[in-house]
Amino acid sequence: MTKNILVTNDDGVLAPGLLALAQEMRNLGKVTILAPDRNWSGGGHVKTLDRALRVREFHLEDGTQAFGSDGAPSDCVSLTMLGYFKEKFQSHDDNSRPGERERGESSRF
Repeated sequence: MTKNILVTNDDGVLAPGLLALAQEMRNLGKVTILAPDRNWSGGGHVKTLDRALRVREFHLEDGTQAFGSDGAPSDCVSLTMLGYFKEKFQSHDDNSRPGERERGESSRF
C-alpha cells in the first residue's frame, strides 16, 4: 500500500522549500501539497473561524500540482483531516526549520 503524505508549510504554496520537500518526500509515497496561498510565517497555529475557506489549484516550478488555501497553515491541515481530499493521510511534513522538531514546534501525524 502506498503511503499518502501531506506536505504543507507556513511560507506559502509557492515557496521554494515546499517544492524541494515534496520532491524528496516522493521517495516515501504519494505526495499531496496543501499550503497557504501566501506567506504566513509566524502564524502557523492560527485558526480561521470567521469565514469560509477557499482552496485553489497551483502548479509549482516543476509542474507539480499543489493546492493553496486562503486560510492559515493549521487550516490546511484541518481541511485535510476533515476530508477535503478523498485520500486518507498516514504522514504529514511541514517543512520545519532546523531545531523546531527538537523544541516541539513542528507537527506530524
